[in-house]
Amino acid sequence: IGVERAKLEEERRSLLTEEEEIGNQSTGIAELTVEIEKAAHSLHAAEEKITRRTALENERSAGRERQAALKVENESLKSEMNQLKERIEALKSAEGAVCPLCGQALSAEHRLSTLQQLEEEGRQKGDRYRANQKVTADLASQIAGHEAQIAELASAENERVRITGGISQLTERL
Repeated sequence: IGVERAKLEEERRSLLTEEEEIGNQSTGIAELTVEIEKAAHSLHAAEEKITRRTALENERSAGRERQAALKVENESLKSEMNQLKERIEALKSAEGAVCPLCGQALSAEHRLSTLQQLEEEGRQKGDRYRANQKVTADLASQIAGHEAQIAELASAENERVRITGGISQLTERL
């Protein structure tokens, strides 16, 4: 009976030790679970940064394309305005009864209306040219802003890889 009592007492101590170890492991499991949840939240934030960076890169590309299109249009407008200026100068300096532009008879009234029409067309092209320049300048500042934000978000991919590795390690420990 004494021997059996000693064995049972030893087994009881062993079970209490195991119970304590299980309690410690349960606490560890809870802590690991919380760490995994935090890491998952960080991973989600990193993925949002990556998505934002991609959107910014697309906006930057679209802005650059728009800038290029406006530059081409402004070069065309400048050429057209120079041609209009030449036509206006030719019409102003024309003397005689024949229009230097169209070859028809040139009356004072026809000269005046043609000059007004050409000058109005020149004003419209000039307004369009200046509007394009303003939009181009605005686009340049937007692109610079996008590039700054893209630079800030550049580390998001590395962050995602690091967090994913951390989650893997935590899951393995769990």
